[in-house]
Amino acid sequence: MLILLDGLDEVPSANVNTVIDAIQDFVDRYDKNRYIASCRTAAYRYNFKRFSDVILSEFDDEQIQQFINNWFRSEEDKQAGTAALCWELLKRDENKAAKELAHSPILLTFLCLTYDKSQTFANNRSGLYKKALRILLEEWAAEKRIMRQAIYEGLSVELEEVLLSEIACEGFEADRLFIPQSQLVKRIKEFLSSNLNAPKQMSGEQVLKAIAIQQGILVERVEDVYSFSHLTLQEYLTARYIHAHGQISQMAEKYLTDDRWREVFLLTSGLMVDRGSDELLLEMHKVSKQYARQPKVKALLQWADQFTLGSSNNFKPSAKRAVALTVVSAIANSSAKDIAKVKDIANAIKIARNIANAIYTDSARKVFTALDPKIAKDRDKSDIIDIVKGVPSLLVNLTIISNNKDKDNRAAAMGGDMDVYQDILRAKELEESGIFTGLELSQLTNQLQNLRPALRELDITKIKKATEQVIAAYLEAFRLNEELITCNNEESKALNNYLYSIDLLFKCKQEAARLSPATWEAIEAELLLPPDD
Repeated sequence: MLILLDGLDEVPSANVNTVIDAIQDFVDRYDKNRYIASCRTAAYRYNFKRFSDVILSEFDDEQIQQFINNWFRSEEDKQAGTAALCWELLKRDENKAAKELAHSPILLTFLCLTYDKSQTFANNRSGLYKKALRILLEEWAAEKRIMRQAIYEGLSVELEEVLLSEIACEGFEADRLFIPQSQLVKRIKEFLSSNLNAPKQMSGEQVLKAIAIQQGILVERVEDVYSFSHLTLQEYLTARYIHAHGQISQMAEKYLTDDRWREVFLLTSGLMVDRGSDELLLEMHKVSKQYARQPKVKALLQWADQFTLGSSNNFKPSAKRAVALTVVSAIANSSAKDIAKVKDIANAIKIARNIANAIYTDSARKVFTALDPKIAKDRDKSDIIDIVKGVPSLLVNLTIISNNKDKDNRAAAMGGDMDVYQDILRAKELEESGIFTGLELSQLTNQLQNLRPALRELDITKIKKATEQVIAAYLEAFRLNEELITCNNEESKALNNYLYSIDLLFKCKQEAARLSPATWEAIEAELLLPPDD
């Protein structure tokens, strides 16, 4: 059999280990089946034995168009050409933001729902969820030809949204995604009793049944246990509650670096149309600076500021600091001690891939491209992103080669000495980028003379020595030392939290429906600077 297990990210945190153990036990006992376990990429933290980790691609344009054609497949839609009109509208420049959302199946579902109703698209997720939720509340019951029960008529759509927001936020804050029927009924009764104008004959049990049957927003997963039909809806309703009740500061203080709350932050930013997202971004920036006060993080920020201050390139100063931190991340990860524990080529390749993925998706790299889009487009000398990627590529390759005892394994890991040689030459272009002050990588040229013959001979002693020399040359050129780039668990956590919070800050800026330019300029001027004591 092929057994599909979806939604691991929707398992409450307290139950994750138990669920993983149960899955592993099941797989071991019934090992002739094939299994796929899936969850959101951002939420993946598990290590399943005997499973291969893969990332599902987003929908491409052809798949988006196919989905739209399948959605609007009724005879009436075929005659009206609804699918073609929807796709053509989605491709227009003014709907670029909506088309970005269409790469996700659940969001494309919402886009089709809203287009069917209004022939327009929302340009951020909050607006899209708002329209889609209203359609779910108002329209689907009619389309399914289910009569609204008389007992339910007294609960307006607006009141129902408030009720669902309260239920969603209470459950989300408690990391409780599955709710017993008795608790839901009690919560509905409390809500109705607190509303003076709610019809007195309304029953909590009947309201719950009507919501579940007519709209599919709350669904019965097993007998007498409910959850929201999709985590996305619970996240949106939680954001709606946070915004409506002015709990922005509390959310930033408690949950800024909690992955589980990432979507809620983004959706809240998009909801803040009346007063703008200024308050949210200022609170996020304030909390993020707490992580920057950790001594190692502060020292790295001081280094980045000093080493880029007054450099010739006209990128934004904050963007230059982000490039500097990305290079540090590359050097630190490439010379990390766990690489020295390489035992065989399979292990070596796995470690290299993990390190490369960590660096290429590093929050600092995301920050510098967001701070100054010109960095990603600068072709005067070379693409800065590609140059920075060359640093970890070089050092990972060298370290893996030097830690493989078997000649064949070293040859497989190396993949040709010219690749490594080209990485070194590309890394040297950092010196010419004008981002750093006083950067001197000329020592690398000297190390090449020792490195290339060793690579050709696959002489492990010479390769080890050459690798150590190259890493030492990088440290000296960037005025770094092992102490500065070596972090213990507490320091690594603080640095990751700081960079994560800055990355989320940018994402919330992009989702904002309204934001004061003065507020953003003030925030941006302080980014990646050591905080005042």
